[in-house]
Amino acid sequence: MEKTTFKLVVIGILGYSGQIMSLGFETLPITGFSVASDGSGSHQPVGGVSQYRLCNTTGNYGSLSVGASLPTTTANNTCALVPAPPSILSSPESGFFLIASANRSIIMSNALTGGSPISIGNLADAVFRNPTKGECIYAAQVSLATIDYDITRIGTQFFHVNGVARGGFASSGEVSAGYARVLSVADVVYRIGRTYTSVQHRAASLGSGVFALGYYNQPLISAVTTSINGQNTPGLGVPSASEQSANQNANWVEFTTNFYSADSSTSSTSPGSPAFYVRAACSSTPPITTPNAIRLRQTWRDQGSFYEFIEVRVDGFVPVGANANPLPVPGSTY
Repeated sequence: MEKTTFKLVVIGILGYSGQIMSLGFETLPITGFSVASDGSGSHQPVGGVSQYRLCNTTGNYGSLSVGASLPTTTANNTCALVPAPPSILSSPESGFFLIASANRSIIMSNALTGGSPISIGNLADAVFRNPTKGECIYAAQVSLATIDYDITRIGTQFFHVNGVARGGFASSGEVSAGYARVLSVADVVYRIGRTYTSVQHRAASLGSGVFALGYYNQPLISAVTTSINGQNTPGLGVPSASEQSANQNANWVEFTTNFYSADSSTSSTSPGSPAFYVRAACSSTPPITTPNAIRLRQTWRDQGSFYEFIEVRVDGFVPVGANANPLPVPGSTY
């Protein structure tokens, strides 16, 4: 069930009067970023062009057991809005007003659920517009439920989100993106890219702050078409360069992050995501809701577990006339 509203709401009515000290929107050029090699065996073994902008470089992409160093006004705040707005319905930038919002159920239905729909959480979706600039900010924030989705295995398997992609920007020109920890328990965003691909990252060992050999900080451009790229296996191997690459796709923005309802091996919980923001040019015509516009990806970050590649698709707001192509592969879990 979802409820959608189209209205103008001033920031003060929403109770947000704080000043954002570090406005973390980062420009994401369609052509990507030039990346230098740090040498064989490093976290960037090969240079070239990457669609990804690094954000928080601590925490080893969620693998480090003590977590990432949180953004402040003076450190670790690339891509981050500090202080964060109090909620997903509060504008992240002055001059933008809420014009659309919806609360959407996150439904998984694939071979792992026996083909039956299972609700695993909720996604808050919102759009803010600045009438003077002719720009919109598309916002999303996820809350996962403690639900065992996999009926094919003994025990409990909880959905882990390592990548969030939002579509609809092919005709938007240059866009910018950022995030905010609107929930104090939320993790950070590690990188953001103008790409459809969520690229797997693994640590040398569980809980380690050391990257596993062959994994890239900034995956390079390739013609890969799958939604998730990496090694879809429990064993820790050395990925090929092609398995650490992402496509160049102007229609999508991908956020590499980490949140989960529960971890069956450590009993830890981190069910709430940060708020994910994409700022793009828009007309005064209200946004439309499009199926599959927001993709939540489990990229099997933790080797030795059973958190295989899974993509869950959720409806989302897009600019009028936009789409969420490519369409999901029928019968595929990702």
